[in-house]
Amino acid sequence: MQNEVRNHHSHVTKYDRIAEMDEFRVLMAEKKKFILSYTLFYVGYSLLLPFLALYTDVLNVHVFGEVTLAWLYGVSFIPVSLWVCNVYVKRAAHFDEVVKSILERENV
Repeated sequence: MQNEVRNHHSHVTKYDRIAEMDEFRVLMAEKKKFILSYTLFYVGYSLLLPFLALYTDVLNVHVFGEVTLAWLYGVSFIPVSLWVCNVYVKRAAHFDEVVKSILERENV
């Protein structure tokens, strides 16, 4: 039982040491900046449609036939969502690799 407690404390110490590393702090700041910027972009993109539809006539323009800019904007959510997801998956893989290298280097 005492060995388990000792091992637990040694892991906590290693993780605390990692959390204090400049490389880890830079990684966390980069991750926070990435997540915040893409979240704000997507929320802004999403809220722009109802704003434009309710308060302007911009989306009433017919592009071809009966298809208006409102339809194009609405359908654009599909590729935009896929793009955001794709970027997130690639960046998450990068973040995971950096964390993995830090953990391996620290023997955790």
